[in-house]
Amino acid sequence: MSVNLITRVFGWWLSGERVCRRLTLPRTDLAKSDEAFERLIIDSAVWSTAAHIVRRSTVAWSESRLQSRIQRLVNRWAFKRQAGWTMTIAALTVFVAQWLAAAHIEPLAWIEPSFMAVLGLACWFSSFVVRPSGETDR
Repeated sequence: MSVNLITRVFGWWLSGERVCRRLTLPRTDLAKSDEAFERLIIDSAVWSTAAHIVRRSTVAWSESRLQSRIQRLVNRWAFKRQAGWTMTIAALTVFVAQWLAAAHIEPLAWIEPSFMAVLGLACWFSSFVVRPSGETDR
């Protein structure tokens, strides 16, 4: 009953507020406002400075001796992905075999497969860390 009474008493006030709000606040076109904000950001000094630094760094990196050495090293590290997956799958196989085994499992039997799984995932993730420029995932 009290909600209905409040609505009756303040109904005119609330409807007047709604009318004024609709008259004074225009509808915003989100796409246009996003474009305008993006243009402000792109035209700013911070953006142009950052873009200049990125361009110079990209050119310097592509011409550096370190980049060519790292690229050769990455090509040698291509086996890491396969080795990482193999180690992780082997560790998971041991976990499943231990879980399914009917015999008593030693209390710390999970340490070695856990270490191998972590090491395998580390090898696999490290193959993504250093990549030649322009190379993408398969």
